[in-house]
Amino acid sequence: MMEEVNQPGKSMETGSLKAEKSSPVAIRPLVEDTASQQPMTEQSALWTRSDQLPYGLLIENEERKVVYINQSYCDIFEIKVAANELIGKTIDEIFETYLSRFNVDKTAVDQLREFVPRHQIVEHFTLPITEDKVIVIDFIPLVPEGSATWHVWKFQISNKNYLSPQNFKQIQENYWSIIEKMDLGILEVDTEERIVRAHDRFCRMVGYTSEELVGKPASELLLLEAYTDFINEQSKTRFEGKTSSYEIPLRCKDGRIIWVIVNGAPVYDAAGKVIGSVGIHYDNTERRKLIDDLALAKKAAEDAQLAEKQFLANMSHEIRTPLNAIIGMTHLLYDTQVNAEQKEYLEILQSSSRILQNLLTDILDISALENGTLPLQLKEFDIRGLLMALHRIYELQNNKKDVEIALDIDPNLATQVYGSERLIYQIVSKLLNNAYKFTERGKINLKAKQVQSTNETITIQFEIRDTGVGIDDDKLEVIFEKFKQLPNETGYKYQGAGLGLALVKHLIDLLGGSITVYTKKGEGTRFIFQLPFKKINFVKSEHQIPIVNTTQRILVVEDNLMNRKYVGGLLDKWNLPYKIVTDGQEAIRIIEHENFDLILMDIQMPFLDGYETTLMIRSTQNINQNIPIVALTASAMQEQKEQALKVGMTDFLAKPFTPKQLLEKISMYLSPSDTQEMEEQKWQYHPELDSVYLHELYGEEWTYAYEMFQTFRDEVLPEYAHLTPLVLQQNWESLAREAHKLNPPLAMVGLTGLQKYLKSIEVQLTHDNNPEGIPEKINFFQTELSRMAVILAEEVNRLAFKTAAQ
Repeated sequence: MMEEVNQPGKSMETGSLKAEKSSPVAIRPLVEDTASQQPMTEQSALWTRSDQLPYGLLIENEERKVVYINQSYCDIFEIKVAANELIGKTIDEIFETYLSRFNVDKTAVDQLREFVPRHQIVEHFTLPITEDKVIVIDFIPLVPEGSATWHVWKFQISNKNYLSPQNFKQIQENYWSIIEKMDLGILEVDTEERIVRAHDRFCRMVGYTSEELVGKPASELLLLEAYTDFINEQSKTRFEGKTSSYEIPLRCKDGRIIWVIVNGAPVYDAAGKVIGSVGIHYDNTERRKLIDDLALAKKAAEDAQLAEKQFLANMSHEIRTPLNAIIGMTHLLYDTQVNAEQKEYLEILQSSSRILQNLLTDILDISALENGTLPLQLKEFDIRGLLMALHRIYELQNNKKDVEIALDIDPNLATQVYGSERLIYQIVSKLLNNAYKFTERGKINLKAKQVQSTNETITIQFEIRDTGVGIDDDKLEVIFEKFKQLPNETGYKYQGAGLGLALVKHLIDLLGGSITVYTKKGEGTRFIFQLPFKKINFVKSEHQIPIVNTTQRILVVEDNLMNRKYVGGLLDKWNLPYKIVTDGQEAIRIIEHENFDLILMDIQMPFLDGYETTLMIRSTQNINQNIPIVALTASAMQEQKEQALKVGMTDFLAKPFTPKQLLEKISMYLSPSDTQEMEEQKWQYHPELDSVYLHELYGEEWTYAYEMFQTFRDEVLPEYAHLTPLVLQQNWESLAREAHKLNPPLAMVGLTGLQKYLKSIEVQLTHDNNPEGIPEKINFFQTELSRMAVILAEEVNRLAFKTAAQ
């Protein structure tokens, strides 16, 4: 802020060399900007005045090239060319070409070159050139809003006893006048913080006249009370001879608050004693206002996003709960004696509920994608089997159109791959559905082939080609936008909400792939997309139909009547013993005196919801304290699922669910064959984790492993977000410290590859002291860590079940 000014400084003797040092001046890039901000007459006056000065004035940019030089410079050094012919040259080039005739001491020239990297104001540096002549040099570094630095040089030839008090005062006035023209306000104060001088630009900045400011305490007039301690600390540093730069608000005469960037430096008397300080102020109010506006906009966007999440969670529950009952009752009715007419009605009911379910899923998936919360659920799966199943599904549904649906799989395509089976299914299914919707007759062809292979990955190209209506060229750019539907030839839109292709594009981007569209109106469309997959070296055993132990009891906690009937009907059909209660309070009472082997727990209930009920079961001594609890949640939001696991639930099943999905989930916890298999086989960590190291580290201590994985996910993982801001600040020392601190935890969860990578970054910054390429490496590290975070979340869930099963 109001810093204490420039008066003749303390001389530092080095032979016949004398120099004075202060701090750099912070402004925006000079010359062109400065000129454009002044009226034309004021510009002309400024530069004309510079030409008339009795000394040479030179300004160089961050590339050390001259951007302004006055004619006086050429006259003083007897350079026989016009000043503007020197624009674009460097000072070294000018010295070598025009000034080599002077007998200049090489050591002194080397000292002169050190001014630039030090970024300090230097006044009255004397450079002897003859026995009775010296060059007097002043230097000011100018720091714009960015990071590059410009420099102002002043050169004057004089006798060795060149500075009379009168001449010095005049030179000083001219010097500060030029600085003021550069839109900088200068304020000088004494050691008591009383204003000694307020230059014109500073007065205009705060709305006071010079007479109203001089002699007054700067803090009382201009400083906000909250910044008193801060400015007192700055004043102390001036007495220590230190300079600094900072940003503070100032109170103007009319009550307005402005924000200024201040470069402050101490002022010395002839004896070298600090007698005050000078502050050079740059008005940063507009930029600060922009930053504040952006912060408000960001907060509003985050609030809106939070409201959207809450709305989607509520909508998910309110729609999925009755939809679950509709789908469930339809399944149960199919198992009763129905005539042909009733069967037709059931098919319509089932088809309509499926459309509604798919629409709801699309909306929630789009939201999760945009929020970055859609889980990938990576695993090994049979890619050939997936494509054949999809082909068969659409073949069976194709009973109303004269359309052939063909499947062409490359014989060389791998059977087992590692990726997101659920998302691949969604992508291919939606593209097939899109092709079927727009094709009345002809052919739809689904192709898949391997187009690239490395030691670790393969790239598969999928193609869905149809002979449908095609798309106009001018409509291609909108087909991947949300809620965009192209009308048919009669002007009516096809069935759908316009989310399918938008979701496809999002999912392919998420999986690291690309998609291309080829189409011709009236002839059909080809969607071609490529996706990378990780190779695996083994094939999983054939899937077995779950065998459930019919002597084990299930407690169903569900408040919705239709859902109670649906689940109860299925459990009766499977001959599974169960008991149903309608709320959490009744569940708490019954578990105290009845044994159960599994609890199916609804989330949204009156009195005690599913979260609170689970916490009570897990926190109190009872005979069912450690049995598996599966959440039956109508919300598909990832946050709801994570919350279920946090309170102690073992697993979750999203409504609406099919009978097959419920049976598979129950069989995970009640099937003796599954339990036996789990005990006989060695626990396998996720393939992308270092299983050998993890088995050495934890052995059979599954509870310890679960606690470590959970701690890393919940408490340690967020700390890695601190690395990116340090890169943006180019704070390499702090980045190295953080990398060192955050390195060991990675190995504790099997991320030994990332641990070594982060260690290499630390070594590069500490031992090599070289930040080159670090931003790119940190970006890659964060991308990989985000991908592995999904795997770690799955591993926490698996370990939670493993612990509960012991």
